[in-house]
Parts: sequence; structure tokens; C-alpha cells
Amino acid sequence: MAAPVSTALWATRYSALLLASSAHLRFPFGPARTRQHLIRRFRPFTAMAAASTSTSYLPDAAEKVTSPYGSWKSPITADVVSSSGKKLGGLAVAGDGRLVWIETRPDEGGRAVLVKESASIEEKPMDIIPPEFASRTLAQEYGGGDFAVLDDTVIFSNYKDQRLYKLTIGSSAPIPITPDYGGTLVCFADGSYDPHFNRYLTVMEDHRKGSLNNPSTIIASIDLNAINIDEPKELVVGNDFYAFPRVDPNGKRMAWIEWSHPNMPWDKAELWVGYFSENGHLSNRICVAGGDPSIVESPTEPKWSPKGELFFVTDRGSGFWNLYKWVKLALALRFGVLVAHRLGKIMYIEDEKKNEVIAIYSLDAEFTKPLWVFGISSYDFVWKDGESSKIICTYRQNGSSYLGILDYGTNWFSLLDIHLTDIGNLVSRGSCLYVEGASAAHPLSIVKVNLDVNQSNATKSSVLWSSSPDATKYDSYFSSPEVIEFPTEHPGQNAYAYFYPPSSPTYKASVDEKPPLLLQSHGGPTSETSSGLDLKIQYWTSRGWAFVDVNYGGSYGRAYRERLLGQWGIVDVNDCCSCAKFLVESGKVDGERLCVTGGSAGGYTTLASLVFKETFKAGASLYGVADLSLLRAETHKFESHYVDNLVGDEKAYLERSPINHVDKFNCPVVPPDQARTIHKALKDKGLPVALVEYEGEQHGFRKAENIKFTLEQEMVFFARLVGHFEVADPIIPIKIDNFDDYGRFPAFLIAGPLRYSALLSSHGIAAVVSRLSGPLGMHPALLSSRSSGRFTALLATHYFYAALLLCPSSLPVRTRTHEAKPDPALSTFSLPWPLRRPRVRTFPTPLRRLLRLMALGSPRLPPTSSAVLARSSEAWPLPEMAGLFGSRLDTTKEALFNKNSLALVVPKLPTNGNGSVYLLRAVLVKESAKMEEKPMDIIPPEFASRTLAQYGGGAFAVLDDTIIFSNYKDQRLYKLTIGSSTPIPITPDYRGTLVCYADGSYDPHFNRYLTVMEDHRKGSLNKPIIIIASIDLNAISTNEPKELVVGNDFYAFPRVDPNGKRMAWIEWSHPNMPWDKAELWVGYFSENGDLSNRICVAGGDPTIVESPTEPKWSPKGELFFITDRGSGFWNLYKWVKLALALCFGVLVIMIKVQDDPDEKKNEVVAIYSLDAEFTKPLWVFGISSYDFVWKDGDSSQIICTYRQNGRSFLGILDYGTNWFSLLDIHLIDIGNLVRASTTHPLSIFKVNLDVNQSNATKSSILWSSSPDATKYDSYFSFPEVIEFPTEHPGQNAYAFFYPPSSPTYKASVDEKPPLLLESHGPTGEASCGLNLKIQYWTSRGWAFVDVNYGGSTGCYGREYRERILGQWGIVDVNDCCSCAKFLVESGKVDGERLCVTGRSASGYTTLASLAFKETFKAGASLYGVADLSLFTVEAIKFESHYFDNLVGDEKAYLERSPINHVDKFSCPVILFQGLDDKVVPPVHARMIHKALKDKGLPVALVEYEGEQHWSRKPENIKFTLEQQMVFFARLVGHFEVADPIIPIKIDNFD
Repeated sequence: MAAPVSTALWATRYSALLLASSAHLRFPFGPARTRQHLIRRFRPFTAMAAASTSTSYLPDAAEKVTSPYGSWKSPITADVVSSSGKKLGGLAVAGDGRLVWIETRPDEGGRAVLVKESASIEEKPMDIIPPEFASRTLAQEYGGGDFAVLDDTVIFSNYKDQRLYKLTIGSSAPIPITPDYGGTLVCFADGSYDPHFNRYLTVMEDHRKGSLNNPSTIIASIDLNAINIDEPKELVVGNDFYAFPRVDPNGKRMAWIEWSHPNMPWDKAELWVGYFSENGHLSNRICVAGGDPSIVESPTEPKWSPKGELFFVTDRGSGFWNLYKWVKLALALRFGVLVAHRLGKIMYIEDEKKNEVIAIYSLDAEFTKPLWVFGISSYDFVWKDGESSKIICTYRQNGSSYLGILDYGTNWFSLLDIHLTDIGNLVSRGSCLYVEGASAAHPLSIVKVNLDVNQSNATKSSVLWSSSPDATKYDSYFSSPEVIEFPTEHPGQNAYAYFYPPSSPTYKASVDEKPPLLLQSHGGPTSETSSGLDLKIQYWTSRGWAFVDVNYGGSYGRAYRERLLGQWGIVDVNDCCSCAKFLVESGKVDGERLCVTGGSAGGYTTLASLVFKETFKAGASLYGVADLSLLRAETHKFESHYVDNLVGDEKAYLERSPINHVDKFNCPVVPPDQARTIHKALKDKGLPVALVEYEGEQHGFRKAENIKFTLEQEMVFFARLVGHFEVADPIIPIKIDNFDDYGRFPAFLIAGPLRYSALLSSHGIAAVVSRLSGPLGMHPALLSSRSSGRFTALLATHYFYAALLLCPSSLPVRTRTHEAKPDPALSTFSLPWPLRRPRVRTFPTPLRRLLRLMALGSPRLPPTSSAVLARSSEAWPLPEMAGLFGSRLDTTKEALFNKNSLALVVPKLPTNGNGSVYLLRAVLVKESAKMEEKPMDIIPPEFASRTLAQYGGGAFAVLDDTIIFSNYKDQRLYKLTIGSSTPIPITPDYRGTLVCYADGSYDPHFNRYLTVMEDHRKGSLNKPIIIIASIDLNAISTNEPKELVVGNDFYAFPRVDPNGKRMAWIEWSHPNMPWDKAELWVGYFSENGDLSNRICVAGGDPTIVESPTEPKWSPKGELFFITDRGSGFWNLYKWVKLALALCFGVLVIMIKVQDDPDEKKNEVVAIYSLDAEFTKPLWVFGISSYDFVWKDGDSSQIICTYRQNGRSFLGILDYGTNWFSLLDIHLIDIGNLVRASTTHPLSIFKVNLDVNQSNATKSSILWSSSPDATKYDSYFSFPEVIEFPTEHPGQNAYAFFYPPSSPTYKASVDEKPPLLLESHGPTGEASCGLNLKIQYWTSRGWAFVDVNYGGSTGCYGREYRERILGQWGIVDVNDCCSCAKFLVESGKVDGERLCVTGRSASGYTTLASLAFKETFKAGASLYGVADLSLFTVEAIKFESHYFDNLVGDEKAYLERSPINHVDKFSCPVILFQGLDDKVVPPVHARMIHKALKDKGLPVALVEYEGEQHWSRKPENIKFTLEQQMVFFARLVGHFEVADPIIPIKIDNFD
């Protein structure tokens, strides 16, 4: 018979473990008493064990089934784990002595509920707040201190609006006591009552008075007597952070903790006490602890005893947080001697300045924990009849928690016997106390402990609440933790961990097998792991995994904690790897199956371990950090300097960021956050990697379905790639990039055709096996999406799979369709993984019903090939499902389902040889020899010529029949002979896109290529090093490019003269943009190709404001360039070097030969002056606004273009005679010499000149962006250049106005058209070239205006351009609104139907116009900026100072950020965002969407996967345009659009 097993075995073993370490405990009564307490402590364990012997049995080893580690079945499923994920958020005691607490409920989406203890043990606890409320604060991001209780009144912070509410327990109507700020701009935490003044004192975090990442923090008071809801009153201000505002029982004093940057509260803090004046202000303040610079300490947790004594916890001296008491001193004359008495013996005098603190109990143990969240309560007072000299407290030592009672009058300490080894918060009420905690056999619980009459021993303890009440039924599967101490890489330093061996009552492994190991690194990193029961750990161990939870250096105790200072990414990584190696060497685990996981900061340790060590074979990073620099830049105020303390200098940030060392990864990773970047990099490197994203989740997962899915996917990921065994659970794996053969499911998941329905999860990724009849049967397939609450239906017909996603009414969903391929091994079909994941919208209600029938296998469902979807009287047939979804793998076809009907979009996209899709691939093309022939593609289909340097441009250069280009995928430079098909790389493979090249040119003299090189290896992702480099074209191997010009921030236009002796270039430095101030330099080559002499040609004179650009050498070796000195307009100039000569006794200035390297003097002369712009701002490399025309190698003529009065002109300039002739071609918007007109789209024109090279004899279109555009010319609206007054007296601005135009429609005479106003980005311009997007609007009856507000370029010069300096968000907004009003007053448009749109920086102008003006009735922001402060933090190096110039000081950033003024929005907004956008990351759109949605305004958000800054995919461009049209039509236009556009759901409208 099997021997009975119970918690007694565990208790005995664990008691012995603790007893073995008892020598480290110091008590005032000696070792004997210590042992007695420890033995007594575990008596409840034995009692519980006896009670459980009849229900928990473990079979003999012989009865166990032998199965490989990792493949064991276990009843501790992911569902069990996720349902046990309840957490606690604080404890307090109500006036009737019953406990009030917060519990978070995963099954309610992580809602934090205030709950009160029931009157009797048989009754369930009572929810205090209504279902529509949740008690959770967002203060300091991590929250805590969400509520406070006084008698029967509770004040709590409501999650949705962050307002404070007051509620009488038992009522159901919370009353707000703080203003409605229109969102979550103001947060409150850690409050307490002040009964003397009947007010509530609280920490207040105000994002209105600071940026989103740098709010102001104060201690504020809220009057509870006020009839109206008033603004909270400042009580304590001036420092960076505050916590624990606590009022003494007499209502005369308040204690609080404060600290300042760069410290964290556990590094250095101060405890203050202030005295209230008659009006409630603080009139006198004393620094009790932390103010002495000679003492290193971090006081925390101040509390007043019932007698008015102040206690707190600090770590002075020993470095451990121990209990202290504040002893104020008073002076008394006794027997004629001045004697100091401690407070309590005599009355204190309130105005004395001297004070003292004394330790009331010292131990090398921690009596509190780091202040990550507000509201920590590690000790409290027990009293009887209002008198007390006893404290109930908890401390941690040697990995375990202890609970005891301290009589601070006699210094006597007694441990209490309760079954918790991991204790969190505690509170007391008289002789009763409540403790939250856990043990290795008990989940997180609240235990109620009753004390005896002397308040020194526990008489009774009972579990009041449990995070998992049913957990104990799995206790036979529990693995008990072993505390292990292991050596680290630092000699003499050890670290600690909890090791959990595999454990199952029914399975065992073969004797020669060692288990796989999963190592977990905790977050923080200033935190610790504990031994409390964690079902997530048991999920692994009960399946045959070993698990180790590491407390690496940095975890607890100041000395141990400070091991990590300046060493994050080193100490934690080394300790984790040392722990794993220790377990391997101890024979406990398999060294070939070591995996690592971690969340948040632990996710960083995971990634760093995989990058910098080779210990682990796979890893999982949960919302982990990949880029330390980005973490620092994006982090919130609380941690804004924390990372500096942990990492160190800029070099360390660079060296320790995993994203900068992707080449060092050599094993699979699954990174669910910070991490499209790391995912893309590892995928590009070819490593197995998977990415899972969850909508609606913040930092840490709260939703049960997401917790479950994460756990299961980690398990199957590790099993497939490292464990090499089959998991027992029916888990459908996500696709692992670079591992799965386009989605073939592992054989162990497909056991022939299945005929049942199984719904697996309803969150990010789900699978449904349908019972649809068909010739081939069904088997599981997997689809992924990002929104929770979706159900995925899979339907199969003939040889094709159509993936249809069924979702609640309005959540955005995706569809994927792919050809199925026969799988001979399985006698069925495997589903290729999708190549792309387009965003699509909502199914109509009838379609949802139909799909539900499909998913459930209803016999009423007609065959898919003849399915019909009905809407009203219309029918939407689907007879060609196979034809629609089939075809070849190299043609992706998508079905886009929307709200009221079905729309089908079938784009055909090119693919490379591996089947991956290039969208808007940048192809190098060469003009054909004959006009009738098509141009020839130069580069093979698997290549694309596009650089990622700055904003791109200058991606290739040509010399004779050789071309050098930057390849998009790897950013390497390739050399190709035109006509061949094999590009040859000439730069090293950096395993990704860490190095980019742009704006290159040949140097034939040295046979090398000179190029701008942007190197992210030597700087952060946002601050790369930029140089001009040379690449040897003679080299046999690809060598590192050679530095040629270094030292400045930016370079452009490296150009070599025809003689190969000199190079010209442009450079500029922060804080300038290239159009603000730049310099033109010329350098002379030495014999070895270095630059030995340099001359600043233009831009170096501080008395001249100019921005030279576009240097070019003529065929004769003359240097020309463009600059805006003097007039402020970019005009053509020439470099004229001077020499001195004595002629006939007179000093004469003579023009000298320009290739003499010795002369120092030089001059530049204007060769043609005009109040017009001969170039445009250098946003992209490779601009070419002029060139030379020559005959027989000789030339004095320049072909050039300029912009004036809103249009472009093309002409020939003879700079020898200064004669200028305009050419007659029909283009009015010219870019790189040739571009577009109002009737012609973007085109390349070929112009032939006459024999004198002064007139055009012939022009023809070589290439057109839209060859068929002219067939719509009868619909074209022609722009009118309008000049309108601005809000600044005497200043006008300009725009292109397009009236509605159609050959077939007209409106009634009394109707004015709606207007759509578009704004461009600052330092940009609108032009009048044919734009079919504009014609899309005007041909449908809209008026359209494209505004060149103050700050625009193109025609207006420096003065107009600089109107916006320091005024972005003001000048642009005012000018746009003035333009709209001008058109209304001119009678051209309807003033009630004014809409505004913009993208990128102009998306900011859109949002700012809607926030700060009331001109427009609706707006569309396409990847627009919502938070200027966040935008500048995330800006690429090129723009990193640009916005300071445009905005100004910090106050301006705050005042002009739309996200800080959501309360001022009053009209609908639609937002479009690319999820891979690094210029304006998705957080901007998501913040504004959430804020407007919470405010109740109509708002919609569309996100596109795979899109960066600007939309490039045709289907997304189309979708964006159509959704803007229908959005404005529905909410402003009040008409039906003629096109069959299916609208997305509009929140707060549909």
C-alpha cells in the first residue's frame, strides 16, 4: 500500500531547514529560546498534516509511470494557474473591527475590488464598490495605497478616471471628492484621514503641471466639508517624491517621507514631521531622519502609536531595515541640574529643534521591503483600552518571513506561530491582527490572528481569504523549495535561490535522465523572490521540469542590494548563470536543457543572459527590456534616474543593451514586449523567435486568458526547441519564426482528421477545430490576433483554408488566407503560416451569426462554396471561396470584413524566393534603349534599394555601368554591374541594420566609394555615430569602412572633384537642423587618400547666417553650391579662391587656379540672385536641384529649378554671362529637376536641348507614378493660390484651395461644400502638383485646402520659415484656423462642416487645432504626435534637437501637448497608426484614443502591422483614405458616401 503523504513531511523538512539556520538569528534571550520559538512556529503545520493524511496519498515509486521529464500530465493546468492569479492591494480595518482589502480578479479583466470581511465566518466577504468601479491608482505607475478607511467611510481611487471617491460602507453610490480632469491626468495615492480638520491628506501626482513622464508630485489636502468639489490644496511641495503622509492621533502633527532624484526611496530618503497651524498649514518642520549627510539611510513607513509616539523603519548603521522610534528632547531643570528627558517621561515642547532617534529592536534582517508601491504596512500597534507598548511586526531573514510581537517598553520579542513563511502587509485592531502571506504549501492568503489577553501569543488563526482556495487539493503534486546558496563569479561572494525539483505522485523519469531546468529571474531588479506557493512554478515542476527562482545580487539588505549598483546586466546575469551551472554540477539538472525566463527587469536579465553568456539554450522575455537607453528615455518619473544608478555611463548603456548585440544571440527567444525591435532583429538573424502581443494589458498581465496563454506558450516553446519531448497538454503552438516551415504543425498535435469542436482560449491566439464536412476532414490550425475577447473559427473547403475571425461587435480583427499543401506523412493537410498580418475591421451581425454556425459545426450550414450572407434585401454571394483564397503562395489575397457588409481586396504583391513579401519595394530601374521598350529592373527581386539612414535618400550611385546601392533588408552596400544579376557586398555583414549608408559617390582616383555612414553599434539606437567613410573597391574581402571625416554630428554630400584631388561636403551640429545653420567644407587628399588640409568655404563666419547645401563640382573642377546668405533665399553660389599678385607696382586681386592647396583665402560669389528657393530643406539625402549641361566636356551652363509664388520653374543659367532662360515644359512642381503639374502626376521627364543648350526641343515622359491618371482629368480640381490674413497683424500666409469638381454632379445653389484642410509638417511645404488623394475628395464634392502656414519652405525664404521657431503648436494652428475662417467668410465652404487632417508632425497640428481651437468639427491624425515631451525623447538623432527649436522650454512642451489637454477636445477624432513606427511610436495614438474614449467623445483608432512612419502598403493607403471619408461623412457631413465603404466602429458613437 502506498504510504500516506501530507504536509507533515514538508513541514518537518522545512522546519529542519529553518532550524539549521537559526544560529543567524539574534534574540535577547539566547539560543535555547530561539529554538523553542522556531519549533513552536511550525506546530500548525503538523496539525494540518494530520488532518490531510486521509485525502492525500503518494503512490510507491514502483507504481509510478516512467515518462520523460517535461511530458508528465498534471491537474495543475494553465487554467488553474490563471484562475489563481488573484492579488491583494492593501489592507485596512473598518470602525467595526472588520477587515477591508483590495483583491484583483483576473476573471474580471484584472479589476481591483474593495472587499470587506463578513460578520460571520460562514458568510462570503462583501464587495464594497459597485461593479462599474475599480480601486486602483496609477500614481508612480506601480500604484498602491489605493484607499483608506475611517470608521464606516472609505475613500478610494477609481481606476477609470483616477478621481477619489468617498463611500459609506453598505451604500452603493460613491461620491467624487476630486475634480473631473477629463481623464487620468491627476492621480492620488497613499492617503490618510485628518479628523481634526476633517480632510483627506494624500500624495497627488499631477500630469497637468508636468509632462506625462515628469509630473509634479505633492502632498495635498482635500476638504471633506466642502459642498462643491474643489481643487486639492497644496500642503507639502518642492521635492520630487512623497509617501506616507500620516497624522498623529492628536491632529497636531504630520509625518511623511520624501526623496529626490537621482535616488530611489531605498537609496536615500528623509523622514519629516510638520506641525499644523490653526488654519491647517504646516508652520514648523523637522527632519527626523535622513538629513544627516554623514549617515547613509533610507527611512520609511512612519506610523504614530495610539499614544502619539512616532515609529519608523530605517537602515542606518547595519544596512538592514530595523524599527526605530523618534525621541524628541525637552529640557528641564531638576535639582538645579539641566537634565535631558525622553519624550514620554515629561511633556515635549513643540518648538524645540533637537531630536533623537533610537533603535527599538536590531536584527540583521529586513523589517520592511523596498517602496515599489505605496501603502506598505509591515508593522502595526496592538493595544487594549487605548493603551499600547507593543508592536506586531514581520521581518525577512535567510529567505523566510517571521511574524512576532515586540514590547518596545521592555524590548521583549516573541515569535508567533502561524503557517506563513512569506509575509506581506499586516494590520491590527486591538487584540486582533490580519496578515497577508503565503507558504510553500499555501497560496497567497489573508490570515486572521487572535491574540491572548496579554497580547503576546496567538490563540487562534484562520484563513479569511485565499487567492486559490482549491490549491490544496493539488498538494500531492507540489514541489517543496530548497534554499540553495551558490558561489558567484566574484570570489568570496555567494548568492541564493529557491530550487524546486520535479514532483509528481504518478510519474517518474528514467534513472539516467536529468530534468530540464527553467530559471526565473525576478523583476525590479531591486526586489526579491520568495518561497510562497506559486502555482505557476508548480505548473512546471508537476510536468517534470526543475525550476529555480534566483535572488541574485541586488535583492535584499543594503550591502547585498548595492552589489547591483552600476552592474545591472553583469551581476544579475552572472549570478543566474552561476546558479544554473551550480545545479548542473550538483547533478540536479540537465546541462543541455537550461532555459531562462523573466518579466520586466527580469526579462532584461533573460535577454542579457542569452546575449552575453552561453549558459542557456532558450529564453522567454515577458514585457522585458531590450534597449536600456530606450528604457531610460521612455521610463516614468519614479524610475527616471533609477536605471542610471544601475547601469552607469553611456558606454555601459550601449554595451549592456541586448538590442545592440543581436549578433551574440545563439538560441531561441520568445519576447512578448519592448520588442518588436528585438523580435525583428533576431528574426532577421535567422534565430528561432516568436512574438506574442496582448491588447488591453499594461506592465504585467492581469487577464486570466493572457496569463494562461503565456504560460502554455512558454511550455510548448521550450519543449519544441530545447526539451525535445511532447507536452501532455493539448497546447496549440504559435508559429516560431525561423523554425516552423511556414506553419506546419508538429506531428504530435495532429493525429489524423479530427471531427470535433474545441475552443482553446479567447484572447490573443485561439484555435477552433470545426466539424464541417468536407473531402479532406479537419485538423487544428492556429491564428493569432492582438485583441482579447475574440473567438477564432477555422473553416476548410476543398484544398484551401479561409481563416475567419469571429469577434465581439467592434474589436478590430485580422484574417489570413493561405493555400494548404498535402502532407503525405499525416494523410491530411498542413497550413502554411501567414506571411503578413493585415488589420481588418468588424464583421456584420449576420456574418457573425453565420461564422458562429461554422465554428460550431451546425448541420444547417450550407457548403462554404455556396455560402450567402444577407443584409436587408441584398445578397452577398460567396461562390468563389476557393478561387478567392487559393492561387499560389507568391500571391497574397486577403478578405477584409467590415461592419455592415463584405468587401474583398485582392492585392497582388511581389515575393522573394523564400515567399516573403516586399511591399512597395524600392527597385533600381534603368531607362530602356528605345522609347517603346519598358525600363529594365537592375537589381534582382530579392533586393530593394533603400537606406534607413536618417529619413533615407541617396540610396545609390552610378559610375559608367557600375552601380552601388544600399540593400533594404540588411543595409549593406552592394556593387553590381548593370546587366548582371549578382550584386556583390562591399561592406561587412553586421547581422542586421545596425550600420546604414547614404549619399555616396565614387572616387575614381583611389577606386573607392565615399559615403555617409550611420553606425548604431557605436551609439544608442537613437544616437548613432555619423561619419564620412571610404570603402576600398579594390579589396578582395569586405573590410570595415575607413573613417575619412569625423567629429561632427551630421554629414551630407561627400563629392569628389573631377581631378580626384579634393572633396567637398556639408556638415552641421546640434542643435541646428541643416536649414538652420550648416557649413560647407573642402578637403585636399594626401597621397594615401586621407584629408590633409581643410577649408571652410561657407557657414563658418559667425556674422553670416546661412545654411549652404548641395555642393557640386563642374566638369572643369569649379565648386558650386546653394546657400541662403543675405536674402534668406536659397540661391546659387560659386567658390572663388583668391591669390595676391603685384602688377605694375600695384597690389591686384586676381582669380587663381582652384586646385592649389596652399592658399588660405577664399571667396564665394552669387552667380544668380532671386527671391526664390533653388533647393529644398535637406530632409532626405541625395537632393539634386541643379546640374551641369556641357558639350565636348566643356560647360558654363547650369540647368536648375526654383520655386516662387507657389510653383516651380525650370531654366538654364549661363554662369559665364549670367544669362538665364526659362524652359517651356508643363511642370509646375519640380523636385530632383523634374516632378509634376496640376494635370500630371509625379513623373520623370526627358528633355532634349538644342545645339546651343539654351532651349528645349523635345520633352517626353519617361516614367509616371500613375500612367492612367489623365483619363480622369475631367474630374480634376485646379488649385487656386490664396493669400489670407493670419492672427498676427500684418502677416499673411498662403494655401492651395481646391473647389469641388465633377463633370456629372453639382450641388444645390444654396449649399456650401464641406471642407477638408490638410497641414504639412513644420519646415515642409504644400505644392500644387497633381495629387490624386486630393482629387479623391474634390471629385466627391468636398472642398480641399492645403496650407503653407508660417514655417513652411519652398517659396518663402528663411524669414517665413523661421516664423515657427519657438511657436510650433501656435503659428501653425492659428494659420490653419485662419485659413478655414477665411474660406468660410469668402463664401467658399460650409462653416459647420470643417474638418482637418494631417500626418506625422502635421498630425500634431491636427490634434493641437482640435485641442486649442474650436474651428473644426472633426479631425484625422495619421501617426500624429500627441505628447511633445515623449516625441522628443523618442526622436531619432537627426531631429533630437529640432523640436527644442520649434517648441522652446519645458513649460511650452507641457502646455502645447494635446495629451495634456484632453479636457479641451470637443469633437470627433479618427487616428491611424503604424505599429512599427519608430518616429512617432504607437503610444501617441493609443494615449489620445484612450483619453478621448474615456472622455466620451466619438473616436476611432486604426493600427497597421508592418507599417512604419507613413503608410506604404497599397491596401492600407486605400483603407486610410476610405475610413477618413466615411468618418467625416457620418459625423460631420451628414450625407451618405457613394462608395461602398464599410465603416469601422466609432467608440462612443456606434
